[in-house]
Amino acid sequence: MTIKSIVIYADEGTIDVCVYYSIKMLHSHYQEAQIRKIYSNELIEGKWIYETDLFVMPGGADRPFHKKLNGKGVEVLKEFINDGGKYLGICAGAYFASSFIEFNKDVANELTLCEERTLKLFNGIAHGPMYQGFEEYSERGAVIIPIYYQNNEKVELYYNGGCSFVDNLNQYKESHFLAKYQNGMNALFFDIIGKGKVILSGPHFELDIEWCGKMLKEMYNDIGTSTLCVYNTIHLFHHFFPCANVFVISSSEIKTSQWVESTDLLVIPGGEDLPYLDKLQMDGIELIKSFVLNGGKFLGICAGAYFSSSYIKFNANSQLPIEGERYLKFYEGNAIGPVYDGYQPNSESGAHIVKIKYNNSYAYVYYNGGCYFDDNNSKVEGTYFALYEDGKPCGYTRRYGKGKILITGFHFEFDEQCCSHLLSQLRYDDFELRRESLIRYILSLLSDS
Repeated sequence: MTIKSIVIYADEGTIDVCVYYSIKMLHSHYQEAQIRKIYSNELIEGKWIYETDLFVMPGGADRPFHKKLNGKGVEVLKEFINDGGKYLGICAGAYFASSFIEFNKDVANELTLCEERTLKLFNGIAHGPMYQGFEEYSERGAVIIPIYYQNNEKVELYYNGGCSFVDNLNQYKESHFLAKYQNGMNALFFDIIGKGKVILSGPHFELDIEWCGKMLKEMYNDIGTSTLCVYNTIHLFHHFFPCANVFVISSSEIKTSQWVESTDLLVIPGGEDLPYLDKLQMDGIELIKSFVLNGGKFLGICAGAYFSSSYIKFNANSQLPIEGERYLKFYEGNAIGPVYDGYQPNSESGAHIVKIKYNNSYAYVYYNGGCYFDDNNSKVEGTYFALYEDGKPCGYTRRYGKGKILITGFHFEFDEQCCSHLLSQLRYDDFELRRESLIRYILSLLSDS
């Protein structure tokens, strides 16, 4: 049967990078297929099952999957598979599909999980992690590992907390387990259920050399940064400055000051502002200030813009507001957000494509929780170079000593492929070509001229 329609779960718990690379992998193998993201409300409603061939549950965290989908959502997935649909579960998507989870069983901490699950596509125990060092929503425990399949063929794959499949009831044949870890534990499971098919994988076979190569070169994702924002920002600079050396840096490395002499531009990408504050502290912040005062350039995107302002007001009317002074103070005013409704932390469910106006032109860009800049009716140095549709400033630049600052509340680094699920009726020219024109304008503002 030809796979013509694919949905990939992208609600709370999923990791942006896992969703992105799953889509990229599937586009490569099923070039004619329609691929889109799906969220819990639509999944539970169930109408999608009649026009879908493959459902993908990507990497992330199992608990939010269970919280959102247990009950009606699980019943819809079972119906989909029994009627001939295919289920692909990777890492957290494999834990979620098993009968029982044993996670961090031997090292009791806040990540320990020993619980039954109800989807039960693998009627056994999903046991993990297989390697030490796992930290939730972090790359620091990630490793490249050997996996053995078929006639002991070896392939190296990305691993970060995934499970092995323990057949504690002895009900499966060896042929159900398509690959093994180096220690002989089962890494990949296959079964036919009703009219449908199931594949579950502990390691991440969707993450290609483009991603894993960066990790092998000490790609760092410090606490607070979004891995997808880091990746897209690196990709942007490789595209526009192919001869430039683009490195990643941790908070502890920033505090050493060894990077200053060899660096032209420091980027603080999207993610969460509070961990930036916690990790960099005043000594890191003062080094960043000194770097720019002495001629360096600074780019802050979304959370990087909040962090760069004098004061932050985030989710002010919610039960979990974030409000307080910040100490870089490159923008001597307030960073206030979100501007658009629906924001959810560690999720794309509240993401939007928004129109911004700049330099007598406009572009459409990805938005997920970013700020606008409010000078509190006082004069601030610098220029607002971009506005949201309602006129609120969303792009700001200034000179700072011998250096330059540029910060944005929106994400100009997200390209058409990354935003495909949000683009609706927008044509390529309307999104990608206008986005690239905006990027060239932003880079010109950061230049020395």
